[in-house]
Amino acid sequence: MAVGWLFNEAFEEAGLPDYWDVDTYGQSVKITGGARRLAFWFEKNGRSPADAAELAQRRHKRKTQIMRRQIADGRVQARPGATDFLDELAESGMQVHVATTGTRAWVEPLLHQAFGDRFDTVITGTEIPDLKPNPAA
Repeated sequence: MAVGWLFNEAFEEAGLPDYWDVDTYGQSVKITGGARRLAFWFEKNGRSPADAAELAQRRHKRKTQIMRRQIADGRVQARPGATDFLDELAESGMQVHVATTGTRAWVEPLLHQAFGDRFDTVITGTEIPDLKPNPAA
C-alpha cells in the first residue's frame, strides 16, 4: 500500500507547500522510517536540521492519525487474493510473520482490519531502536 498521499494530506493541513508525487515518494522510501524520511525531505528543502526534525515529528504524527482514521473507517482493504494466499499458507502449516519499519500505532490496526489474525508475529519499527541501514535491523 502506497502511503505517499497521506504525507501530502499532512502537508496540506499544515499549509506547507510540500508535495510528494509518485516518483518523489518512491525515492523517499530509500530512507527508512517516516519521521526520518520527512526530516531528510524538510532539511533538503531548506529547513535547518532542528526545524526539520521538529516539523517531521509533528507531520509524521499527523500522517499516522490520518492513516488510523482511514483504517477505522474501513477505507483500507487487503489487495484481492491476499487473504486467500495467507489462508493457503496457514493450511499448509507455514507460519507467517510481518517485519516493518512502520509504527505499531498504525500497523496493528491495519493488519487486523485487512487480514484479521493471520500473522504469527508482527515486529514494527516501534520495537527496533535502530532502523536500516543499521546491519542489526
